[in-house]
Amino acid sequence: MVGWPRDILTDRNNLLVRVCADGIGHPDPDSLEWLHRIGVADDGDHACDGCCQEAGALCRLGRLS
Repeated sequence: MVGWPRDILTDRNNLLVRVCADGIGHPDPDSLEWLHRIGVADDGDHACDGCCQEAGALCRLGRLS
């Protein structure tokens, strides 16, 4: 996800999202964590097609940065 284009959702307290090749905005994990640390409750809900879980799995295996 780190190489995906970024977008800021001003309607969600400036949440940074990463936009996949399918055009879906996936909440950036660091941005979501920051919002939680400052007391903003955001569940990270998004129209997911599963590619962010796939990217996370590949990162954990060392196949994607």
